[in-house]
Amino acid sequence: AILHANDLRDFRRDSDAGIRTLSIRLGRRGARWLYAFLVLAPFPMLGLLPQVAPWAMLAAPLAVLAIREAWASEEPAALLGMTARLHLVYSVLFILGVCIR
Repeated sequence: AILHANDLRDFRRDSDAGIRTLSIRLGRRGARWLYAFLVLAPFPMLGLLPQVAPWAMLAAPLAVLAIREAWASEEPAALLGMTARLHLVYSVLFILGVCIR
């Protein structure tokens, strides 16, 4: 998701330069949908680890904010940092959930 956020941010420059990233191939709308999938996919997987789920789910609001940023702007400059922050918070909460159980 972090790498894809970088591609979304650089969409116009990559397109103008003729660089064929996955984002360019999918188009702006398709790239945004892929980003949403990449950010949200870990949350349903938490159902497989019920002892961890309550902790890691606390990161869900950050995922929603990141997806909103991806759809709100043509060049979402803050998206890369938001995605990295989401990964950090999710990972720390996941580890906390594992350690507490």
